[in-house]
Amino acid sequence: MIARLALEKSWGPVGSGVMPEVEVTRVMTHLFAGSEGRKLIRDIDSHIAKLPGMDGLHIVEDAMDRRGIAS
Repeated sequence: MIARLALEKSWGPVGSGVMPEVEVTRVMTHLFAGSEGRKLIRDIDSHIAKLPGMDGLHIVEDAMDRRGIAS
């Protein structure tokens, strides 16, 4: 339960804690924009959701949505 809460509240893409937000968004858009990118991040989230207590967690997709990265 604590691990899930920590992931929900604190997880961010690599570099998001040290890089300007505009740069993080630029890199994430380059890597994950479009339908293929959205499929990849959903695959990542599905692997995370298989861990005990993490079902239904979509931290990567939520991070992309918060940044306005189009699917």
